[in-house]
Amino acid sequence: MSFVFVIGFIFMFLKVSMNYTNGYLVHYATFMASRAYLVLDNNSNDPAGADGPAAAEAKKVFESFKLDAFIPGFPNVLNVNSPSTVNGKPFIGAWTEYEDDFSFATVMGGNEKVKFISEAFLLREPIRAGCLERVCRGMVEIGSRDSCDFHTTLVDNGC
Repeated sequence: MSFVFVIGFIFMFLKVSMNYTNGYLVHYATFMASRAYLVLDNNSNDPAGADGPAAAEAKKVFESFKLDAFIPGFPNVLNVNSPSTVNGKPFIGAWTEYEDDFSFATVMGGNEKVKFISEAFLLREPIRAGCLERVCRGMVEIGSRDSCDFHTTLVDNGC
């Protein structure tokens, strides 16, 4: 009887360690997708015009990890919070969620699935058009210009 318990415990420990390993892999894929989303700038004149291509690139990077080969039934869905959808909050980046069994046996760990969530909110940088818009607005507010229809050389100050 104790032999069955020990073998069950070993298999449960093996499954928990596989969950940790899979979780690290999913988190790395989410992090790399969020980085791809963060840095893509297609020189759009509209700040919202760069978010769509950046999200598509992030999803392409995420899918390149082939997570469904390591985790059976993995949904392979990456969600992206763009600056336009979070209304000024700093939660900009990528996240995904999936479910997996806690243990191989329902006796050890139950039969409910465990929900795993991986988030990588890296705060998307504003694109160059957004920086130009901010600098222009700042110059109008301090009174050095009347409108934004002038040529300005921007210094990269982190915007």
